[in-house]
Amino acid sequence: MTFPANILDKILRDKKLLAKMRSETCATEKILKIRGLTSQDVEDAIYDGAALRLRPKLMTVLVDIIGLMPVLLATGTGSDVMKPITIPFVFGLITSTLFVLIVLPVLYAMVREYELRKHGKLIVQEFED
Repeated sequence: MTFPANILDKILRDKKLLAKMRSETCATEKILKIRGLTSQDVEDAIYDGAALRLRPKLMTVLVDIIGLMPVLLATGTGSDVMKPITIPFVFGLITSTLFVLIVLPVLYAMVREYELRKHGKLIVQEFED
């Protein structure tokens, strides 16, 4: 199978760009290792992490809650048995969402700010595979 020249050029350009990005990322990580982290770096990491978790967490919780709505709104036979089971489940989903998206980032920020004040800097530690 042969590719047109413009597609091959694009693939090669993308590979070069990817290699350049990887080398810049490695350089940035080395700088962070040398100078440590600032409070702005910690805040940026918290926002990035929360943004990454927002969509999957909300999608999962909303699908579960919407799936349990018929059980919560049911008035027929057996609903008196199922409602006490589903109500804690739904409120547990809501509580876990608030915990993951609000409480954990705040606790992380508090711990890292304390560590930053105590030691004067934060050191990045990487684990080898």
